[in-house]
Amino acid sequence: MYNEKIKLDFIKSYTNKPSVKATCLGVFKNFEKYENEKGSDLCTMSVDELQSIVSNMLGVRSSGHYTIMCTLKAYAKWCLENNIDGATDSMLHVTDDNLEKIKNKMVNSPLHLQKFLDALYYKEDEKTVDDTFRCFFWLAFGGCDQEDIIRVLDSDVDFDNMVVRLDDIKEYPIYRESLKAFKNCVNLTSFVYKHPNYTKDILRDRVPGHQLLRGIKSEANIAYIRAQVSERTRKANKAGRTQSTLSHYRVWLSGMFYRIYQFELAGFDPDFSELALKYVNDKKNKSESNIEYDSAKYRIAYKRALREYEADYIRWKAAFIK
Repeated sequence: MYNEKIKLDFIKSYTNKPSVKATCLGVFKNFEKYENEKGSDLCTMSVDELQSIVSNMLGVRSSGHYTIMCTLKAYAKWCLENNIDGATDSMLHVTDDNLEKIKNKMVNSPLHLQKFLDALYYKEDEKTVDDTFRCFFWLAFGGCDQEDIIRVLDSDVDFDNMVVRLDDIKEYPIYRESLKAFKNCVNLTSFVYKHPNYTKDILRDRVPGHQLLRGIKSEANIAYIRAQVSERTRKANKAGRTQSTLSHYRVWLSGMFYRIYQFELAGFDPDFSELALKYVNDKKNKSESNIEYDSAKYRIAYKRALREYEADYIRWKAAFIK
C-alpha cells in the first residue's frame, strides 16, 4: 500500500473486526496504483482527481459502493484529524455518481443491444460466424446463464413461440432484433469466411453437431467467446464505432431490468424477488458453509440483495429513461 504505515494506523483506529479490516486493505490496495501514478496519497489529492479515480474504480452495480465510500471518507477525516501532511477534505466532496458508466456498460433495450452488436460484427445478411457471438449476447439479454448458453441446441429454438427453451423448463425470449441471427445459427451448415487477403469470400463448413453457437473450427466455449468479444470490443472502441464495453453479466442484468420496466409500464410494481433469490441461491451453492434456507443468514442476504437490485434498477432507469 502507498504510505502503508499511515493506512495501517488508520485501520487500527477504525475497526477491530477482521472482515472490515480486510475490506479496508482491499480498498487501499485498489487505490495504490493511482497513488503511485500521481506520487501522492489519496488524502492529498484534489476533488477532480479523486472523482475520476473513484468513478473508474466503482463498478456498475451499487453493491459494495457504500462500504468503499465510507472507508475512503473515514480515512480522509482521520487524516485531517491527525494532521497528516498535505491532507485535505477533498474526498468528502466526492460522489458515487456513475451514470455514465452505466450508459457505457449496460443497454436499455433490444434495439440498444442491436446497435452495439452492429458496431462489433458483420450484419446478419452476411451470414458469417459473427452471428454466433450475436446469439451469445441475445441469450444473455434473454436471461440465460453463461454456463447454460453453450448447452443450447438448435432444436431448443422455438420460432413459433419466439422463445429458446432449455431442458424443457427454462424459457428465454427471442426479440425481433435477434431473429435473423438466431435463424442463421439454427439453419446454416456453413458460414461465409471473410479475409482481407482473399479476393472473394468463401464458405466454410461449421463443425458437425447441434450446438447453437458452434463455429467453423470447434464448438463454442466460454473462454474463447470472452476472448473474441474482448478483442472485437477493443477494435470497435479504437475505431470510434462505440464507447460501450459489454459483458455477459451486464447484458444479462440489462435484460432483467428491461423486462421489469416493461411490467412497470403495464402497471405492475417492480419485483426483484426472482433476482434476489437467484443471487442468494447461487452464492449459497458456491459456499462451503451451505447456508440453510431457514437460516437468519440466508434471510439477511436475501433482503440485502433485494435492496441492492432495487438501487441498481433505479440507477439504470436514471441513466436510460428520460
